[in-house]
Amino acid sequence: MPPDGPDRIVAGVAVVVAVYGALFGGAELLRRWGVAGEHTRSLVHVMSAILALGLPYLFGSPWPVVVMAIAFAVSMAVSEHLGLLGSIHDVPRATVGAAMFPLGIAAAYALTGGQVPGYPIAVLALGLGDPAAAVAGRRYAHRYAAIWGTRRSIEGSAVACLVSGAAAIIVLQVAGGVDPPSLVPTALAVGVAVALAEASSPLGFDNVAIPIVAAIVVDIAGAPWRLTAVVVTLTVVTVAGLARDGSVMLGLARRNGRVP
Repeated sequence: MPPDGPDRIVAGVAVVVAVYGALFGGAELLRRWGVAGEHTRSLVHVMSAILALGLPYLFGSPWPVVVMAIAFAVSMAVSEHLGLLGSIHDVPRATVGAAMFPLGIAAAYALTGGQVPGYPIAVLALGLGDPAAAVAGRRYAHRYAAIWGTRRSIEGSAVACLVSGAAAIIVLQVAGGVDPPSLVPTALAVGVAVALAEASSPLGFDNVAIPIVAAIVVDIAGAPWRLTAVVVTLTVVTVAGLARDGSVMLGLARRNGRVP
């Protein structure tokens, strides 16, 4: 990949702005046609991550991605304050997830250099694992826990683990260079770490925590003690959050609107 030059950066930024502008515009049309904000937000979340997989082909270094991410994060915060982009912000809960999402993508790029397999695994964990957990929590969950002030479903966390792990296996198989016996343990570590990061991050900060944790796990997958330390640390943070304000609630509380 050649180094970034002014022409390449300008062209790359133009492509990113055009593509994401079209995505946001399409989501706004769906919202005006009556599609619920939760659904349009999830659609934008998934598609934004899939589109972000192309960033390494547009930019040879993380700096343009970091600068754009900051600009996007600011625009998300401003649009929410002004009551714009209802397709993203019109959800019945307090969250800064929309602003954190581009920062999570930039963090994944910075940590991995946009390289395979770390970057796509981190991005797909964010783009697929996180919304899958939200859908499972809204539709199928029976057990909930309050962790650091945010309600999480046990079923949602399990789905985040499974989806992120499955995405990791696919990427590792496609990328090659990984011993077959290491595929499942690495993918399992990614899934568990992502589920814990999602569960222990309140108010939408999981959009940053998930890609960072996934990228770190892939990077240290060959060092079992370091990997264990990461998982144990995430477990301690999760348990501490549960102990702080936690109770586990059984039953379909989501039907009473008590679970986001």
